[in-house]
Amino acid sequence: METYPSMYHHGTLVHTPIVDSEALAIDPAIRTPLEAGYTQSRARFTRTTTQWSLRYDMLKVANKVTLRAFELARLGGSDPFYWVNPVDGVTYTVRFKGVVTYTPVTETNNTRWTVTFTLEQQ
Repeated sequence: METYPSMYHHGTLVHTPIVDSEALAIDPAIRTPLEAGYTQSRARFTRTTTQWSLRYDMLKVANKVTLRAFELARLGGSDPFYWVNPVDGVTYTVRFKGVVTYTPVTETNNTRWTVTFTLEQQ
């Protein structure tokens, strides 16, 4: 299994994504409303998974190309890979959830990009 690529900024510093949010990937609760006004609930599964919304600001073209090639090699969200969460330093097995969005930063002549995507724990 592949490891998420390191993004280098100015040749030496690792460019880490901004973690915009962390949440449960799927609500594990099954809720059944009862006639008396109560709600009965139980867990749908015994394991919960997490998803992270990530963003790169001002990503250089070379790093954008690296990330795009990595995304295509994983066939979007088809193949899992290892990713180190920059917040807690833990390595997770994840997949891309949905599309990766590449947006050129205005007034940089397409030399810097904002990249947003969501990772889902496997």
